[in-house]
Amino acid sequence: LPLPSLVTAARRMVGFRGRVVLVYPSPRLPELLACLSAEGLRPVRLRLVAPKAQRAARLSRALGISREKAEAERDELDASRRRLVESYFHKDIADPLLYHAVWNTGLCSLETIAAQALDLAERRWNALRERVVHA
Repeated sequence: LPLPSLVTAARRMVGFRGRVVLVYPSPRLPELLACLSAEGLRPVRLRLVAPKAQRAARLSRALGISREKAEAERDELDASRRRLVESYFHKDIADPLLYHAVWNTGLCSLETIAAQALDLAERRWNALRERVVHA
Protein backbone atom coordinates (compact mmCIF):
# COMPACT_ATOMS: atom_id res chain seq x y z
CA LEU A 1 0.00 0.00 0.00
CA PRO A 2 1.57 3.33 -1.02
CA LEU A 3 2.11 5.81 1.82
CA PRO A 4 -0.42 8.42 0.55
CA SER A 5 -3.09 5.72 0.39
CA LEU A 6 -2.19 4.50 3.88
CA VAL A 7 -2.42 8.02 5.35
CA THR A 8 -5.73 8.68 3.56
CA ALA A 9 -7.15 5.39 4.83
CA ALA A 10 -5.93 6.12 8.36
CA ARG A 11 -7.55 9.57 8.23
CA ARG A 12 -10.87 8.09 7.13
CA MET A 13 -10.75 5.30 9.71
CA VAL A 14 -9.95 7.49 12.69
CA GLY A 15 -12.28 10.33 11.72
CA PHE A 16 -12.28 13.62 13.59
CA ARG A 17 -11.78 12.19 17.08
CA GLY A 18 -9.71 9.11 16.40
CA ARG A 19 -6.04 8.42 16.97
CA VAL A 20 -3.36 6.79 14.90
CA VAL A 21 0.29 6.05 15.63
CA LEU A 22 2.77 5.80 12.78
CA VAL A 23 6.33 4.64 13.36
CA TYR A 24 8.26 5.38 10.23
CA PRO A 25 11.91 5.14 9.10
CA SER A 26 13.62 8.50 9.30
CA PRO A 27 14.99 8.50 5.71
CA ARG A 28 11.38 8.74 4.48
CA LEU A 29 10.29 11.35 7.03
CA PRO A 30 9.78 14.17 4.49
CA GLU A 31 7.42 11.96 2.48
CA LEU A 32 5.45 11.04 5.61
CA LEU A 33 5.16 14.66 6.76
CA ALA A 34 3.99 15.75 3.30
CA CYS A 35 1.29 13.05 3.25
CA LEU A 36 0.11 13.94 6.76
CA SER A 37 -0.04 17.62 5.87
CA ALA A 38 -2.01 16.89 2.70
CA GLU A 39 -4.61 15.13 4.89
CA GLY A 40 -4.70 17.97 7.42
CA LEU A 41 -3.04 15.87 10.12
CA ARG A 42 -0.58 17.43 12.54
CA PRO A 43 1.93 14.93 13.95
CA VAL A 44 3.44 15.01 17.41
CA ARG A 45 7.19 15.11 16.85
CA LEU A 46 9.20 12.93 19.24
CA ARG A 47 12.90 12.25 19.48
CA LEU A 48 14.35 9.23 21.23
CA VAL A 49 17.97 9.40 22.35
CA ALA A 50 20.23 6.97 24.22
CA PRO A 51 23.85 6.74 25.32
CA LYS A 52 26.13 5.81 22.42
CA ALA A 53 27.41 2.68 24.17
CA GLN A 54 23.87 1.41 24.74
CA ARG A 55 22.92 2.03 21.14
CA ALA A 56 26.00 0.17 19.88
CA ALA A 57 25.22 -2.78 22.16
CA ARG A 58 21.62 -2.92 20.89
CA LEU A 59 22.78 -2.79 17.25
CA SER A 60 25.38 -5.48 17.92
CA ARG A 61 22.71 -7.81 19.35
CA ALA A 62 20.04 -6.97 16.76
CA LEU A 63 22.32 -7.33 13.74
CA GLY A 64 24.57 -10.07 15.11
CA ILE A 65 27.72 -8.02 14.48
CA SER A 66 30.78 -7.13 16.54
CA ARG A 67 30.73 -4.18 18.90
CA GLU A 68 33.22 -2.33 16.65
CA LYS A 69 31.02 -2.81 13.56
CA ALA A 70 27.97 -1.76 15.56
CA GLU A 71 29.72 1.46 16.62
CA ALA A 72 30.57 2.22 12.99
CA GLU A 73 26.98 1.44 11.94
CA ARG A 74 25.60 3.68 14.71
CA ASP A 75 27.87 6.54 13.64
CA GLU A 76 26.78 6.17 9.99
CA LEU A 77 23.10 6.10 11.00
CA ASP A 78 23.60 9.25 13.06
CA ALA A 79 25.36 11.01 10.18
CA SER A 80 22.66 9.92 7.73
CA ARG A 81 19.86 11.21 9.96
CA ARG A 82 21.71 14.48 10.54
CA ARG A 83 22.15 14.97 6.78
CA LEU A 84 18.49 14.20 6.15
CA VAL A 85 17.22 16.83 8.59
CA GLU A 86 19.73 19.39 7.37
CA SER A 87 19.00 18.83 3.68
CA TYR A 88 15.19 18.66 3.86
CA PHE A 89 14.42 20.98 6.77
CA HIS A 90 17.59 23.08 7.09
CA LYS A 91 17.62 22.35 10.82
CA ASP A 92 19.95 20.78 13.38
CA ILE A 93 18.58 17.37 14.37
CA ALA A 94 19.82 17.89 17.94
CA ASP A 95 17.77 21.08 18.44
CA PRO A 96 15.22 20.15 21.13
CA LEU A 97 12.91 22.96 19.94
CA LEU A 98 12.09 20.88 16.85
CA TYR A 99 10.28 18.29 18.96
CA HIS A 100 7.31 18.17 21.28
CA ALA A 101 9.37 15.86 23.51
CA VAL A 102 12.81 14.27 23.69
CA TRP A 103 13.18 11.05 25.70
CA ASN A 104 16.30 9.20 26.75
CA THR A 105 15.70 5.47 26.35
CA GLY A 106 18.72 4.85 28.55
CA LEU A 107 16.87 6.41 31.48
CA CYS A 108 13.20 5.64 30.74
CA SER A 109 11.51 2.39 29.82
CA LEU A 110 9.85 2.18 26.43
CA GLU A 111 6.55 1.51 28.22
CA THR A 112 6.88 4.79 30.15
CA ILE A 113 7.81 6.69 27.02
CA ALA A 114 4.86 5.21 25.11
CA ALA A 115 2.40 6.12 27.87
CA GLN A 116 3.75 9.66 28.09
CA ALA A 117 3.73 10.05 24.31
CA LEU A 118 0.09 9.01 24.15
CA ASP A 119 -0.77 11.42 26.96
CA LEU A 120 1.07 14.22 25.16
CA ALA A 121 -0.73 13.49 21.89
CA GLU A 122 -4.11 13.44 23.62
CA ARG A 123 -3.47 16.72 25.44
CA ARG A 124 -2.25 18.33 22.22
CA TRP A 125 -5.32 17.06 20.37
CA ASN A 126 -7.65 18.42 23.06
CA ALA A 127 -5.93 21.82 22.95
CA LEU A 128 -6.26 21.98 19.16
CA ARG A 129 -9.90 20.96 19.36
CA GLU A 130 -10.58 23.66 21.97
CA ARG A 131 -9.10 26.27 19.65
CA VAL A 132 -11.36 25.15 16.81
CA VAL A 133 -14.46 25.14 19.03
CA HIS A 134 -13.74 28.64 20.34
CA ALA A 135 -12.69 30.12 17.00
